[in-house]
Formats: sequence, C-alpha cells, structure tokens
Amino acid sequence: MDDSIYNDVSSFEEYESILSTISEEERTSQNELCHDIISGPTKYSDYEVHNICPSVMNYLNKLQVNPDDSYKVKGCKYLYYALYEMAPKMHIPNDITYNLYNDLLETYHLKKEYKFHINVDNFNSDIFKTIKNLLNLYDYFYKYKRKTQCKNKTCDCAEECVKIYNEYIVKCNNHNSSSLCTELYKFAKEFNNHLSQDNVCNDKITKLETFNRYHLKIIIVIPIILIFAISFSFIILYKVKNNIIIYLNIMH
Repeated sequence: MDDSIYNDVSSFEEYESILSTISEEERTSQNELCHDIISGPTKYSDYEVHNICPSVMNYLNKLQVNPDDSYKVKGCKYLYYALYEMAPKMHIPNDITYNLYNDLLETYHLKKEYKFHINVDNFNSDIFKTIKNLLNLYDYFYKYKRKTQCKNKTCDCAEECVKIYNEYIVKCNNHNSSSLCTELYKFAKEFNNHLSQDNVCNDKITKLETFNRYHLKIIIVIPIILIFAISFSFIILYKVKNNIIIYLNIMH
C-alpha cells in the first residue's frame, strides 16, 4: 500500500484554499468541458457533479500552469481526497470516488490535451480516514498558533493536537507505516518547539512523545540491504556457475 501521501498532508491547506475559492464566474466558464459528465449516467448521483466538475476543471488549470511536477502530484492527491470528502452521503464505495476522479482527469486530458500522471490506485478508506485526522491535527495546531480558542479555552486547541497525535504514536512505536510516522515526527518537533515558547500553555500541556527514529530508519534500510544482498548473491552464483562450466570444459 502506498502511504506516501501522508508526507504531503501538511501542504493540503494550500490546495484546499485554491479549490474552495473558485468563483461562480470561473465555474461557468468550464460548463462546456463538463457537459458529458454532467449529462451522462447517474452513476455519480452522490455528488453534485454540475458544481464539482467545473470547479475541478478550474483547479486543474491552476495546477497545470505550475512548472513544479511535485506540486501537481500533491495537488492531484489532495483532489482525490477532496472528492471523497465532498460526497454528501456516508459509506460511498471507494470505487465511485475513484471512477469520478479518473473521469475528471480524463475529461481534462481530452479537452485540454494535458495529462496528469498520478497513481492513486492504492488509496482506500483507511488512508482517507488517516488523512482526515492528520488534517485535523494541523488545523488544531494552526488555531493554537493563532491563539484561537477551541471549546472556549485558551489551550484546548493544543490539547486536541495531543489527543490526535497520541492515537497514532502507538502505531509508530510498533513500527507501522513509516511514511505516517515520519510526518508525525516532523509535526511533534514543530509542536514541541512552539509549546516550549508558549508561556501560557507550556505548563498545562505535556510535550508530545517522540518515538525512536533510529528504529524507523532501520525498518526503511532493511529492505534496501536485502535487495543488495540478493542481487550480490545472484552475481556470485553466476560467476561460480561459469567457473564450473569452464573447469568442466578444460577437464574434457
């Protein structure tokens, strides 16, 4: 399963801002591009496709003009997550979201002659749920930094960060999902640094526990070592086999 999307979540706020601020005039300008999807079969009845498609076409326009390919990749990952969250009904099969996402990108490709090469085949409901929790984590953190109150208390935004973070730290201590844990480690460092400078909340909120990154690095390195070891073994076996053949030829 590809969980690298977790490393991109901290940048999703920018993409959310782009998608949510597309004007009515901009949407209207893309209606012709969306004619086939809007007037097609009702397989996307859980979505307001007549609004979503024109918004997505504008959104993709803004991604396309950016020369940074990684920016486009992150933007398309956010779009897939956003489509999942846009559905007004709960428990919509993931294949519905997947098909809509691909149809929108294919429509853009056919009409604009530009293709986004983003693979989202392995994203599932569990990944979407984790993304949502990570976005909530960052949302509470940004509110905390702005000194916004959550639940009418000064430090409650920071407390919410601690609650969400602690739900996932157990997984990292058990060495699950290295991409997620790397993102959490980065978040914990930023959160703890801000908390240490906060004279109001630093005595009320406990710093986030950081897991042992050494173990995480070991988990990442082991498969690489195994690949090299296996490749090296094949080379040795190949040379031994050739030497045996040469020896037998000499003997004959």
